[in-house]
Amino acid sequence: MKPLLELPHQSEGTQFLLDNAAAALFDEQGLGKSKQVIDALSAQMAERKIDSALIICPNGLKTNWGQEIEKFSGGSYAVFGAGRSARRMAFRSLKASFYVINYEAVDTELASLKALLRFKRIALVLDESHRIKTPEAKTTQAVLALRSLAARRYILSGTPVANKPEDLWSQMLFLDD
Repeated sequence: MKPLLELPHQSEGTQFLLDNAAAALFDEQGLGKSKQVIDALSAQMAERKIDSALIICPNGLKTNWGQEIEKFSGGSYAVFGAGRSARRMAFRSLKASFYVINYEAVDTELASLKALLRFKRIALVLDESHRIKTPEAKTTQAVLALRSLAARRYILSGTPVANKPEDLWSQMLFLDD
């Protein structure tokens, strides 16, 4: 595989993630947030600092995450499909380097995700982290219930503040309790 060109801001962002156990990456859309986080996570796996990563993202981005993982790491991954049986199949792949699940499925699979995070040292990544902006929302509560079990925590968003400064509260709580 031909090495992919890395831009200076991507090298800087990757190093920032490597240097911090909890960090936010708020680059604009299209600047390579997924590449930066995959590079950082792959390096941490190679150094045996973490065993795997759990990517929580919007449902429409799960396939894209699989493609990005193949493109930038070549590591194994399991994408949690729609429906309970499809998600159960993905949980059987406990040797994956990356797990990808959508926000809406986190509440449904909370017990299984907690067990996974207890079983392995896992970095927890929230893509489009502004999805947890409402503290009282069921999805936000489920995601926040996982944070203390994660070995590392990262949030990614091109629009962290959708409407008002309070939109950042849950995102910062995820990072810093």
